[in-house]
Amino acid sequence: MTDLLIAAGVFILLITISIGTWDIYKIRLASRIEYDQMSMRGYHAIESLVRTPGYPENWEDLAATNLDAVRMFGLADADHLINHEKLIALMSIQDTAKLKDILNIGPYSFLLRLKKPGPTEQIIYSFGSKPTNEKAAVSLSRVVVYNDDVHLMEMIVYR
Repeated sequence: MTDLLIAAGVFILLITISIGTWDIYKIRLASRIEYDQMSMRGYHAIESLVRTPGYPENWEDLAATNLDAVRMFGLADADHLINHEKLIALMSIQDTAKLKDILNIGPYSFLLRLKKPGPTEQIIYSFGSKPTNEKAAVSLSRVVVYNDDVHLMEMIVYR
């Protein structure tokens, strides 16, 4: 009889430990999936911004009057060469829901910054909302040329 009680106690203990371990694994997996999704969406968004002119190529002329005609934002005249007019046009867009839709950011928020690297890093332009105490955030940076000088384009995607 005592053997049966000891075996049942060990069995219950093992089941309890297994369930607790499973719950921890499930939480970590969900966090990892969300992080990977933020990374992929941020990667595609920043790559389209710094490597393409957008579609249509003159989207900066359409953005103020017909944002629905814009299919893809791009800031580049050439690969990693940022066009000032396109950058200003992007920063002047007020419809953040439409902006996130075209950038394909999904349910995430973002911050886009153009920075001049150096000992005292200088932020040239900043656009979007700054994350504050977010549980998950992904930061992606690309080296770009802006006004004939090397800069960093940084995108932070967060929930």
